[in-house]
Amino acid sequence: MLSPADPRIHELNHQLNMAEGVAGRQADLIQQLWRVLQTQSRNLKQVKRMADDLIKENGHNAARRVPQGDATGIAASALRIAECPDKSVWFQFDNDGHWFKMEPRLCGLLNFLVSEPDEESGSDKLAGFRSRPAILAYLETTGERRYDAQYVNKLVKKLRERLSQYDRHTLVVSNDKNGVRILVRRDGIEHMQLDRAPQTKRPLGGAFGRR
Repeated sequence: MLSPADPRIHELNHQLNMAEGVAGRQADLIQQLWRVLQTQSRNLKQVKRMADDLIKENGHNAARRVPQGDATGIAASALRIAECPDKSVWFQFDNDGHWFKMEPRLCGLLNFLVSEPDEESGSDKLAGFRSRPAILAYLETTGERRYDAQYVNKLVKKLRERLSQYDRHTLVVSNDKNGVRILVRRDGIEHMQLDRAPQTKRPLGGAFGRR
């Protein structure tokens, strides 16, 4: 057995004390780092909220800067509506290569809004307004059921929210007087067929076939 006076015992205690001190300092460092990370996380969330507010504010201001009655400044120049063999329907604004699809009810609503308007929409060369009664009649015909009149507003709101994911929320215009419209040039609306569903954000080359 080793005696308490053995120098090796003293060396062992010394090493243990040093290890304990290092472990303590490392624990303190980890706690400090954790506090710093928490602070950074809170700061990043705050910055994100501020950025989102600025984006919304600038978007609203941009919409307000467009002269009343003249929506061509924020309208899309083109809209492609493509059907695939699997019955899915895809959309692409401004030929930007980004195809997206939506649930059937929103697909049908967008298709209806860019079809022939109930009345002449003026000389702005954009897709015309569709009245709420006309939209409701379309939904009831295609859905084979009756809907409350407020259902139109709910579905229009969902369409605006869906398009807002692609920075397109300003393209959905709704007012009590005229109804609802999509701000896209009439001569830029194109129906087509794809030989397969889009898999990337890039155009599919020769896969288009005009109907």
